[in-house]
Amino acid sequence: LIGKVAHGQIPEILGSAKIGLDVHPWLGPHLEVAVPVKVCEYMAGGCAVVTSYMPVLKKVLDEAGVGANDLRVIDGGKPRDYAQAVVQMLEMIEKGADPGARLRKAALGHLVWENEAVKIAELYRRLLGKPCVA
Repeated sequence: LIGKVAHGQIPEILGSAKIGLDVHPWLGPHLEVAVPVKVCEYMAGGCAVVTSYMPVLKKVLDEAGVGANDLRVIDGGKPRDYAQAVVQMLEMIEKGADPGARLRKAALGHLVWENEAVKIAELYRRLLGKPCVA
């Protein structure tokens, strides 16, 4: 496990990581509308992921077609639940599975700023009463 690191070190660390872990022990109001950037970074880096449940994250993952074998979502749970999910992921990887590769493909297809920029531009056009460009 690695603690806080400088942003510039992230690509090197992610390049050697197998699993990314993002834990939020309780679902506060601020997390009900959140998508943790850390999860997206892990996916783009080709890591399998174990993360806490967040409604918007679940929606984004469902839209990207991310499966439970590639990314484990723990709803609430205790530290043991997260640890067991990480161990299960490691066992899958040791047997030859590559969930990180599938997550990287999903991230590159669905979690890129260029796609989000189009959505944001359309939102602004609607708010301004302008026709959307298709």
